[in-house]
Amino acid sequence: MEGAPGSAPFGEWMNGLQAVIDREMDDDPNLRALWLRGVTDIAKPTALYAGEVSYLDEQLGRLFDALKDRGLFDRTMIVFTADHGECLGEHDIFFGHRTLYEETLHVPLIIRDPSGSRERKRITSLTNHVDILPTILDLLSLPLPEKARGKSLIPLIRGNGAGFDDRTIFAEHAHRLAKSLRTPRFKYIKEMKSRDLVYSFIGMPFCMKGRRFLFDVSRDPGERRNLAAGASGLADRLDLVLERWLNETDCFVPAAESKIEKKMIEALRTLGYLR
Repeated sequence: MEGAPGSAPFGEWMNGLQAVIDREMDDDPNLRALWLRGVTDIAKPTALYAGEVSYLDEQLGRLFDALKDRGLFDRTMIVFTADHGECLGEHDIFFGHRTLYEETLHVPLIIRDPSGSRERKRITSLTNHVDILPTILDLLSLPLPEKARGKSLIPLIRGNGAGFDDRTIFAEHAHRLAKSLRTPRFKYIKEMKSRDLVYSFIGMPFCMKGRRFLFDVSRDPGERRNLAAGASGLADRLDLVLERWLNETDCFVPAAESKIEKKMIEALRTLGYLR
């Protein structure tokens, strides 16, 4: 661990994680943290993560080659994205995505439209996962369902950025443990306050403290300086906007009312989401 960025926090985190494994979870086959047993250098799991990304890239290449061999590539729409990113030591969070920092929220969105221009273009405006459905339907000239959220990115892709420059993007963690609001300049994060320990995906317990964060991401892209206590009440104003959005989009369905097929339950158990 000598010389490794964030090595002291990583060592403390590993010691706490090992204690949890030894005390409570050593026999849990779904616990993802077991692969970290004995690791002392954060560079190793970070390299493994990079290797996983490289493996996916290779498999995508095989898929695209197969489409080309079958004469399908030039008439296939491709949309590549991810459900979330991962903290690899940033903010002293290791191999988790329980927060709404940019390491979790800023994911790829690559769209290939076979009917459009072959020119590659990089978009810097704020976009959201809810924009993917409207974009695909727009490309296919299909109607958008009435209750669908988000907006088509096709005008933005084709050079018309009207309505995107001052856009506000919202996000929330599972079970609304945290929620966030993002403008082109500011990022506001609000945690739920909980007295109970919550277990993250790899088994480390943490407690939601009900904190608020405000970052000027135009000057502080690493989200290091929390401005929530100052900024002339900006955090309070953004909080009102965030709560209004949460009330307007509340679509929570109690577990007793939801229906999940047995096949889906088994798939979730295999992936480690259910025990």
